[in-house]
Order: sequence, then structure tokens, then C-alpha cells
Amino acid sequence: MKLLTEDDRLQQIIKIVGEDVLPDDQKLVVLISKIIKIGVLQQSAFSEVDSYCPLEKQYNLIKIIMDTYTRAKKYVEKSIALSQILPSEMVSKLLTMKEEIKEIAEFKNIENMLNEHFEKLEGIYSK
Repeated sequence: MKLLTEDDRLQQIIKIVGEDVLPDDQKLVVLISKIIKIGVLQQSAFSEVDSYCPLEKQYNLIKIIMDTYTRAKKYVEKSIALSQILPSEMVSKLLTMKEEIKEIAEFKNIENMLNEHFEKLEGIYSK
């Protein structure tokens, strides 16, 4: 909830000066908030998968997004470019996982993808 509140404040700044002037830590807040809004909160009654979302699935969606935020924040603090921390393919996957995941067990695939990505980043930037 705090993340979405911060995003609301940042959106007002973005309307005035644009997103490009924000530092990466604030861009991360805006990006993760967008993923939460579109990837979790936005619903489509016409979608077979999205018209009803079980509590366990909602929990896993939020857990993966918040874990991603926590892990990405560590690299932003090391001044690594946000585009390297969360490449567009990964953001796209996070935005669409609610629609793509039909079984709870499939969340493991997303977690594995994220673990591989962050382990790769760790290998590159821990030196």
C-alpha cells in the first residue's frame, strides 16, 4: 500500500516534469506500482482466467512482485541501470503472469526465472 501511495505522489511529479528526471529508485517505485496496478488489480470480466482469481493466486502474484521489488532495490542502490535490473521481457512477464498462469504450480517457473536473473546480476555486479 505504501508503494502505491508513493507512486501517486510521483505521478504528480511526472505530470509536471516527466519520468525521465526521476532517479532510478523512484522509477523503480513507479514501475513496480504499474505492475501491481495492471498485473494484479486490473481485472477483465471477459477473461476466462481473470474473471475470478483465487486468494492463493493473488497471494503468489503479490509475493513475486514484492520479492522482485526488494531484490531490484538492492541493485538500484548500487547505481545499476534499471533497464539492466528489470529488462523489458521480465517486466512484460510480470505484467501478464496473472493471465498466463493457470495453475498455482506454474508460479515456480516465474520464481525460477527471477532467481536465475538475479543470480546472474549478482555474478556480474558482486565483483
